Amino acid sequence: VALALAAFIRDEFRIRETRIEKFVSGSENFSDAELHGAEIFYGKGGCVICHSGTNFTDQKFYTVAFPQLGFGKNGFGIDYGRYNATFDPSDLYKFRTPSLFNVLKTEPFGHSGSVYTLEEAITAHYDPLILAPIAQYDSLQRHEFSKVLALSDTVGIVNYLTPDEVAALVDFLQTLSF
Repeated sequence: VALALAAFIRDEFRIRETRIEKFVSGSENFSDAELHGAEIFYGKGGCVICHSGTNFTDQKFYTVAFPQLGFGKNGFGIDYGRYNATFDPSDLYKFRTPSLFNVLKTEPFGHSGSVYTLEEAITAHYDPLILAPIAQYDSLQRHEFSKVLALSDTVGIVNYLTPDEVAALVDFLQTLSF
């Protein structure tokens, strides 16, 4: 039974060929929007800084200012991220960079699932205040969110993107689906 279960998991959850692999091998072409999105991903957007390598992740931990949904790991409405495992203050609010394979099939986004669309998730990397319901936060939530903003690793790295550039980036990310 264990061998059968292991074989099932290896087969069902393996990474399959994507359109980007077909593009690289020359067997498929990208649309203009997908090519424009790739230019943003590898250029202006700075996405490749963290979403690099064969699995589109560097496996490192970063602070991205996504709003908290629910109680968080410690039960007080705050999720301290990697700090919950290491107790190292430099790991506060840090979460591992996720792989982008099948990213359009993995919503909601963010460490707590607080971001519902990929467009919002991308936007939160350079404009996190757009998603934060600041007026609804109590003083502790505002205080914690301001600490997350201060520690954010992406706001200074990711350049501002127009809505059309975000849409093109989403078009590109569709090529990572299987």
